[in-house]
Amino acid sequence: MGKRKKRRSAMKKNRQGEWVINPDATTLLRDFCDALWSKAVIADYAGKCAICGRTENLNAHHLINRHHTGTRHMLENGFCLCGYCHTMCPNYSPHMNEEGWKSWLEENFPHVAKWEHMAWNTGLHKFDSVKTVFYYCDILNHLKQYFSDDEFAAVVGKRFSEYLEENQ
Repeated sequence: MGKRKKRRSAMKKNRQGEWVINPDATTLLRDFCDALWSKAVIADYAGKCAICGRTENLNAHHLINRHHTGTRHMLENGFCLCGYCHTMCPNYSPHMNEEGWKSWLEENFPHVAKWEHMAWNTGLHKFDSVKTVFYYCDILNHLKQYFSDDEFAAVVGKRFSEYLEENQ
């Protein structure tokens, strides 16, 4: 029998037996932020691909690559696409045809194309801080407003959700 993978946790008990935030949980908290951001972006587009209108296999596409931390979790940086339009459509996929994508975006969503240009030109995508558990807690507290308590706790866990509520 193989080893069981240890479950990652955003919380741990301190020496006094109190639940506190796990200082080693930055990757886990980033994953929580990514999952909530994706759900919020898809909801912003009413659960439909912005190109073809499909409602299955939806992805949240980052207008500015998610490696640019400054805009990674901004809802303005998200666009809802189905899996096909996101990665395979020869005419509009941002990953297959960047020029076709940019032309389509400017024609159909000029305010989004304008935001993307502004973000690049002003350096909004740049990040000059340290990604700590507290940085990700701030993002989670911001994203929380888009979800019911139960939806939020389903992603981050009940104990961690309660911790965030108590320590805003």
